[in-house]
Amino acid sequence: MIRNPFDTGTWPRQGKDFLQEYLVHAPAALALLRAIECRVLAPMRFEPPVLDLGCGDGLFGQIFFEHKPEVGLDHTLWELRMAARREAYRALMCADIADLPFADRSFATVFANGVLEHVHGLTSGLREIARVLRPGGRLIFTVPTMEDERQLFGAVLLRRLGLERWAERYAEGYNRVFGQVNIHTLEEWEELLAQGGLRLVYHRTYASPMVFHLHDLTMPLSLPNFLLKRFSGRWVAFPGVRRVIIAPLWAALLRRIYEEEAPEGCSLLLVAEPILE
Repeated sequence: MIRNPFDTGTWPRQGKDFLQEYLVHAPAALALLRAIECRVLAPMRFEPPVLDLGCGDGLFGQIFFEHKPEVGLDHTLWELRMAARREAYRALMCADIADLPFADRSFATVFANGVLEHVHGLTSGLREIARVLRPGGRLIFTVPTMEDERQLFGAVLLRRLGLERWAERYAEGYNRVFGQVNIHTLEEWEELLAQGGLRLVYHRTYASPMVFHLHDLTMPLSLPNFLLKRFSGRWVAFPGVRRVIIAPLWAALLRRIYEEEAPEGCSLLLVAEPILE
């Protein structure tokens, strides 16, 4: 029997304006998509103990969760130092997904937001996730599809000019720059999960093509933020100023797209459970 992924449990912050909050702490090129992911994930059940894989600097966890997850894990110590400052997790761990330092059946929920597409040795990582999940526990994760990259403004423009091959190269170049090595269809993800000892029990798409048009268009405006992140660990220098002036302006511009339900969205939200032997 497949249990309802929206039944009661430890829930994130219901009714929160994720868009404006994310725009306080991150540039629009990042904030819009992440805020949409928060909105889509908000009704999901996150039963503790929760392991957040690839937690990075802890910004998503800080904005999204009402109660701190038990463990945030990342392979980059520099990012974890920033997560420690945010105090978004009860504990932090520096480790690789393919070699999780936890006992069998340690967690009721494993969460990975925009992470598994970057993992080399994905099947080994999925097996490790299945190992540390309790019977009936859940892996909740989001991943891009190639349609995400095909809907980047540059790729769309090149296709309209009849330059299909260059459009594909543009999309593939984006994946290389951002280290996205696992771009799969839903059917391919279902097969990969099965190979890792997990059974897909729920899926949905989210994020309209316009989200990725804007992501690409606003990327040049975000270059100073990317440089600041690289050298300081933070996306923005003066979040207080952004909260009062910049975030409300961007939020007003992006509100309709943020709230839009995309029946044929470009990204995937998936839920899987361990296959019981």
